[in-house]
Amino acid sequence: MSKSTARKRILVMDYEATIRTLLEESLQFMGFAVCSTVCGEEAVAAYERAAENNEAFDAVIMDLTVQGGMGGEEAAALISQRYPDAVIIAASGDSGAPAMEHGEEFGFKGHISKPFNLQELSSYIHSLLPE
Repeated sequence: MSKSTARKRILVMDYEATIRTLLEESLQFMGFAVCSTVCGEEAVAAYERAAENNEAFDAVIMDLTVQGGMGGEEAAALISQRYPDAVIIAASGDSGAPAMEHGEEFGFKGHISKPFNLQELSSYIHSLLPE
């Protein structure tokens, strides 16, 4: 199966269990293969493991704020420094956050404001991914 027809792999990082589970289940329903993490440390480790095993994620959706752990801004910066082609999407309810306004400075390729329509999220992810 070629990369263009293979099932797209998405890494989700969100501190809130309810949102994380909703995103994971919704993205799976839309046909994505999903791995979810709670904090930036877990997301960076999961991304690196996948890349080392030639199972790189096609996109990453990261919440910006994490209580007691590495947030999305720092995690995105670490991933994008090591993997410049990583498609990382900032997700936040704070549309005025620096990473939402100037995401490229943090390594984000795009952003989506919470709450969002899951179909819009799917379309947005596909618009950022190469064919």
